[in-house]
Amino acid sequence: MISRSPWLASGLLLLALLACNVSKDGNTNDNVTKSDPDVRVLGTFTNRRNVVNKYIFVEKGISNDKLVELAKKLHRAEPEANFWFVDDDSKSEEMIQWVKAYEKGDAAATDPIFDWMGDHIVANLQQYFGQGGTKYWALAKGMLGDQIAKIE
Repeated sequence: MISRSPWLASGLLLLALLACNVSKDGNTNDNVTKSDPDVRVLGTFTNRRNVVNKYIFVEKGISNDKLVELAKKLHRAEPEANFWFVDDDSKSEEMIQWVKAYEKGDAAATDPIFDWMGDHIVANLQQYFGQGGTKYWALAKGMLGDQIAKIE
């Protein structure tokens, strides 16, 4: 289970809000699966800033080295998309429904699926802002964890 500290809960809510707003068109175009048929996309969403977010199924216990390799491959295929790496697909449909409900204001971080997401989103790849307004892409642990590697 993830910690219920106010800082973490606030950060996770902000992350979910920015990353998981559902696009009106469903955004089903998956360049990732075209470039690698072994990659399984659990869901795709586009937020209000038109940033595409994809939830990718990965094996439980995947190493950081394999995550970095996969992140690089996915980033090359879709350089403007955020990726969320999930190691359990048993509740992926519920997760996707929660994301949709959260976007509408009909879900909260106190919902049980939120804890499940914290346990099973093992990493994420997204753009970060550095000093002086510079931007870079990095792979980080979990939903809001420490950075594992910069991805180019």
